[in-house]
Amino acid sequence: MEVTTGDHANPLHFSNAQWPSQFLPESEIPTGTEHDALPTPAKAARFTRKCLWISGAVVLVVALFIGLLVRFVPKARTSTHRDIMSPQVLSSASLDGQMFLLARGSDGQLRYTTREEGIWTLRWNTTGRQVQSQPASIVWGTPKRLSIFYVRNDNMVMTNSLRNGAWGNWEALGAKVSSPVVLCHEASRDIIHIWARENTDNKLIIHNYWEPSRDAWYTLSSDWEVGINYEMAKGASSTPAVVCRNTSVSNDVVLYDKDFNSALHKQWNTSRHLWEPWQDLGGSYAGDPVLVSPSADRIDFFGISRTSKALTHVSWNKSSTYTSLYELEGAWASVPSVTATTTSRLDVFALSINDILGTSAPLATLLDTQPQRIIVQVLGGEGDVLSSGGK
Repeated sequence: MEVTTGDHANPLHFSNAQWPSQFLPESEIPTGTEHDALPTPAKAARFTRKCLWISGAVVLVVALFIGLLVRFVPKARTSTHRDIMSPQVLSSASLDGQMFLLARGSDGQLRYTTREEGIWTLRWNTTGRQVQSQPASIVWGTPKRLSIFYVRNDNMVMTNSLRNGAWGNWEALGAKVSSPVVLCHEASRDIIHIWARENTDNKLIIHNYWEPSRDAWYTLSSDWEVGINYEMAKGASSTPAVVCRNTSVSNDVVLYDKDFNSALHKQWNTSRHLWEPWQDLGGSYAGDPVLVSPSADRIDFFGISRTSKALTHVSWNKSSTYTSLYELEGAWASVPSVTATTTSRLDVFALSINDILGTSAPLATLLDTQPQRIIVQVLGGEGDVLSSGGK
């Protein structure tokens, strides 16, 4: 399969540093208004062809450069530091036929590029935002909107949305956190849930959400919802993983315990209006957990063993509860990325410990096409953004 490249002119630099990234001095933290507008998406541009391999993925894919106008500087892992687990640093979402790919630059800027009609524009737009974390993105609402979230250099959670072709104003969500934010969409009530680790020594998990009845966030103060910590609080060594399901359980949350690095799972029961007890999934893990829900009554957890670097899997469903902890073959140097192609198939991507190209976790996205296709992005060894064709 042939692949394509863009023009080499004026390369920018981006970062894949693990959390926490380096803090800017107070003098460099933005102090102006939060109402700066974002640029509108750029139109598609053609590109020439070149072939590379993403050699460390579970499924080998032909890759194309989409970052020749935007270079990323690897900091999280090099060929001589394979003990460091490469994080997920990219985020993608699709709105109105466009796929948006977002990342944090080494200059601290939040930037994005788009894919239109199967072609990358190869132009990275700046949002004008200085960010500390990798971004998170999600499409939701009526009419549909693209919402993006990031953590500012003073640890404040920020958000903005693209709706009806126009960006809104930046909004501070009140809480200061010590991890990137993670998102899930409760489709039955059209609620966005935001989870993060608080910026305290306790490292507890906190929660905010959109209330459709008020057309507003639960809070814009630092008093995020903390019900998950009642009865038995568990601090986290990781960013939490979360999925929303349209059942009696609306939020499943998995974190790595800050003392033992074991995987802990908790569910919000909407019928009983309470949090079920923490369940210990066992193991000791590096990096961050990954959680997917291929059907309304099932969740699947994937993590990387701290000792063997093996990919570990546990699933849960309502009828049979938890499966036994199962180690898949291989030794891996990044957190996995998982897509649910059907209710009975999961595709898992990760970098092997022998990978010489990738410096971030792969980002796998299921395209809305027939037949179904998966597109994968990863940061290359020199920081280039590589992408499979996905066509």
